[in-house]
Amino acid sequence: MSAVSGCVVRTRGHVRVRPAVVVVDPAPVGVVVVQSEPPPPRYVQVQPRSGFFWVQGRWDWRGNQWIWIDGHWERERARHMYHPGQWQRRGNGYVWIEGRWSAHGR
Repeated sequence: MSAVSGCVVRTRGHVRVRPAVVVVDPAPVGVVVVQSEPPPPRYVQVQPRSGFFWVQGRWDWRGNQWIWIDGHWERERARHMYHPGQWQRRGNGYVWIEGRWSAHGR
């Protein structure tokens, strides 16, 4: 047996990892900077669903045009808060900042 230092996390259930976009000026390689402003968001009113959180849809830049990506339900996370994704102005363009969960107060 060998000793390994580090952090051990034990959990049950499934962990879904979603890629995050970290943006600095100028945007790193692989981050899409869109020159045209995204259209206004489409808001969908949904009925509350116990144990789940509704993530609103968003505009995405694909094939040189804006396309709408529908919203979806995500399972709520105990003691966490969801920060919705958003298009942010960066220099002469716009960059998508992915939504994320964080522990309350962080």
